Amino acid sequence: MLIELDDGFSFGLGLFETILLYKGKAVFLDEHLARINQSIIDLGLNIDKLEKDEVYIAHYFLVEIIYPFYFKDVKFLLAKNDLSYLCEYGLGDLFVPDLGIEHVDSYKDKKFKDRIDLEQFMDILSNKVFRQSLIVHAKAYESVANKQIGPSDVNKIHVVADFVKKDDGWHDKFSLMPQDISWLCEVFYKMYPASINLSQILEILPEDKLMVYSAFVRLLTNSASAMIVKDELKDIEYAPNHSRLKANLTGYIKYFLNHKDNADITFANKFGLTERLDRLDYYIFLLLDGKNTLEEITAKSLKFIKENSIKISDKNGKELKNDRLVAHIKSYIVGTAKIASMLYLLEEI
Repeated sequence: MLIELDDGFSFGLGLFETILLYKGKAVFLDEHLARINQSIIDLGLNIDKLEKDEVYIAHYFLVEIIYPFYFKDVKFLLAKNDLSYLCEYGLGDLFVPDLGIEHVDSYKDKKFKDRIDLEQFMDILSNKVFRQSLIVHAKAYESVANKQIGPSDVNKIHVVADFVKKDDGWHDKFSLMPQDISWLCEVFYKMYPASINLSQILEILPEDKLMVYSAFVRLLTNSASAMIVKDELKDIEYAPNHSRLKANLTGYIKYFLNHKDNADITFANKFGLTERLDRLDYYIFLLLDGKNTLEEITAKSLKFIKENSIKISDKNGKELKNDRLVAHIKSYIVGTAKIASMLYLLEEI
């Protein structure tokens, strides 16, 4: 049997970084991340770059002791608590269960009948070191254990995906998308931040249902940033008497407005999406009440800026005043309202 292994397994090709901790904090963290990310590029490693997520780094790189274990050991832990493994959150293990190497896939299908052992085999071959698994009650799993997922099931979900067109094709947040689904990436790009489901795509190309279904599934399994949601999400732009900030978010926004520098939590929407915001942004969010016009929001924002001694500067660092400040704030408000829309903070009236 011939199994294709990567250079990390065969030749020890890899990289590491030693980070000094002083009083519980990483020293020169930005420089360390820049160096290790450049090494990823220089070595041509097919892995994601590290981002400055201090929670992730602290948990996985800076802990004194970490206890990894094989996925096959999980089933015993789950069984003790009347639980079962369902699938991975990204659905890739459901829709792409093969490696695409004929002799390896043939061996896999003959050798492994237990799905947990099969998952462990796939982990080893693909060098998977981190899982995001969905765990359910054992009885709940029994009710769907033999279910075959088809187009009718896929059509029940809604998907949000943000793509960017570059010289070599369409990219999500992490990687280049396959060329043969470029047309679908463009559809998602035009619809964002609204969600799309399978039936909407079929309306565009009703004559080729199999191709559309295949492309939709491939997008789900190739885009790590595609977000799957249960209910439809609309692209709601702010307009007086048409839309407003969701009523249940008012207290939440006020908290960040009043605790910008000492908040105990990080601002995020209900899907965990975050955005770098300041006090003026939170203030503008609260003014999106379905009544205020752009002119009224501008006037109130200028007053807020003056009362709080907030300095607004141009890209060269020169403070904006008078007409230039007013023009800038009008444009800024439009952009902030768009952020509210993209974070799904608005609702129709």
